[in-house]
Amino acid sequence: MCAPETRRLPMFLDSAAYREFTGGAPSWSSPRHYCEAIDLIQPDGAMAKDVVGDQEASLHGYERMRADGYGDLTIPVWQLMASWVSGLSVEANARLASRDPVLRFYCDRAPLVAIGGLNQSPCRRSERHLYLQVLCRAFPDTQFWALGQANPVVVNGLGCAGLLGRVWVDGSWWIHDARAEVLAVLEDGLIKTIRLTRTGARSFFPLLELMSCNLRSLLAAYAGLWTFPGPPRVPTDLEDLDARLELRRRLAGTQLDLFAHREAA
Repeated sequence: MCAPETRRLPMFLDSAAYREFTGGAPSWSSPRHYCEAIDLIQPDGAMAKDVVGDQEASLHGYERMRADGYGDLTIPVWQLMASWVSGLSVEANARLASRDPVLRFYCDRAPLVAIGGLNQSPCRRSERHLYLQVLCRAFPDTQFWALGQANPVVVNGLGCAGLLGRVWVDGSWWIHDARAEVLAVLEDGLIKTIRLTRTGARSFFPLLELMSCNLRSLLAAYAGLWTFPGPPRVPTDLEDLDARLELRRRLAGTQLDLFAHREAA
């Protein structure tokens, strides 16, 4: 099932650095077992053995994997918090990061560089796309992977900034929110969430379908099934004939048709 010749999608391996940081890492997260897993699975890419918040140790893990013969597969992980300066704006911190010698070293040697630490940083979710936007401008030939940022707020920001083609994201938001009866919807061209927690209401979706709904919203954004930014807010006074006609006109050009893309998916 997992052999390279039968895969329909690219496969990447995580080094479990964050779970090592929180104390819940599996037994296979040791460097030796991790390399054995890479040899067995033959992924399209594998995260370097980084250490959350430790730039020097993360650089050592990257260089060790390259020295062990995994240079073409290894994705370096740059630790954001090591260069964050309190009191500076998000953009100023990003410009400072773009001059960091370790980040420049990674971008010179790897086509894909992961950015770790956004979840632990003072950078608010609504501003994280601004940080990534500065990095994309500073390194136009580098693809970035924003670790742990697969949530509607960040994806909306990346989409509105035109960065979905430059920045990958991952995360478990779509799982945890599904368990709390939170489901994603499309509203005014942006991903929004409906939260049923503590309302007394329940959806008719089983957990698997709730997870699929939330994950589908992120995949649909990256598949380009609608255009960012969202259209202007449509009129809501439906008693007015002119308002109804304007609503119909605007929806005609922006309505999301997921089923039209199912064959491509």
